[in-house]
Amino acid sequence: MIDIIFMGTADFACPILEKLIQNNKNYTIKAVYTQPPRPAGRGKKLRKTPIHHMAESLQLTIETPKDFNNHTAYTKLKSYNADIFIVVAYGLILQQRILDIPQYGCLNIHGSLLPSWRGAAPIHRAIIAGDQQTGVTLMKMDRQCDTGNIIAQKQYSLSNQARLDNVYHDLSLLGADITIEYLPQYIAECDNNHDITRLQDHTLASYAKKIDKSEYLLNFSTMDTNMIDRIVRGLYPHAYCFINDVRIKVLQGSIVEENHKNDPSHFLCQDNQYYKLHIIQPAGKKPMAFNDFACGYLSS
Repeated sequence: MIDIIFMGTADFACPILEKLIQNNKNYTIKAVYTQPPRPAGRGKKLRKTPIHHMAESLQLTIETPKDFNNHTAYTKLKSYNADIFIVVAYGLILQQRILDIPQYGCLNIHGSLLPSWRGAAPIHRAIIAGDQQTGVTLMKMDRQCDTGNIIAQKQYSLSNQARLDNVYHDLSLLGADITIEYLPQYIAECDNNHDITRLQDHTLASYAKKIDKSEYLLNFSTMDTNMIDRIVRGLYPHAYCFINDVRIKVLQGSIVEENHKNDPSHFLCQDNQYYKLHIIQPAGKKPMAFNDFACGYLSS
């Protein structure tokens, strides 16, 4: 039986924790580490992370340290005597002394085919860049950001309709599969003093920096249609523009070559093609068809 400390915060980590729980003949979750509840929403009420909620429902031991800089948090983590740490979308930097605690090291599941798109927003960046392929990587962590040796990877094709929420969901399931498939082999090879990992080619690395709120704003006059389309899909559901001083989220659209009917849903872009808005969401309103928005907001 392998004792695991699971570290995760975002809902991307939930299917992986669930799969490990289902394999309870092989693994025991000693504790779940997640980021502390933080103020959120208009009322600024404390909100628990998705992993926190899942761990509560499964009656698992939960730890929520702000960091591991203080001796108490470090000592508590070490006291669990776990064999391995599984880290998924945790959001805290782990110092070398943390990585050195478990005998099998710390494994991470990352939402890209490393060394492509290291960093905080790999799925967003892959879609915005127009990549045709992405995937997940199971790696052994080191003290740098997503630079550790690779254990296994699984590929995922990105269509020209790929949208962030759908890809995010699919990759989280793929991450669960790769963990369950390769974790036993990794542990067995470690027991035999064999290293099945391989180095990343650092010369091929790209960095997926955190999304800045300024990137959500669409500017039809300075962006071409392909970029508009990729931002709408890659930052779903947060891309927005202003129409007659009304801020609207753009939830669905498509590229068209011409505006045959002088349709107000068509916006001329930098490449002299049109981007047609299909589903939008005005501030404070529910999602709606653009034609319904035009009748209520744009009619004279």
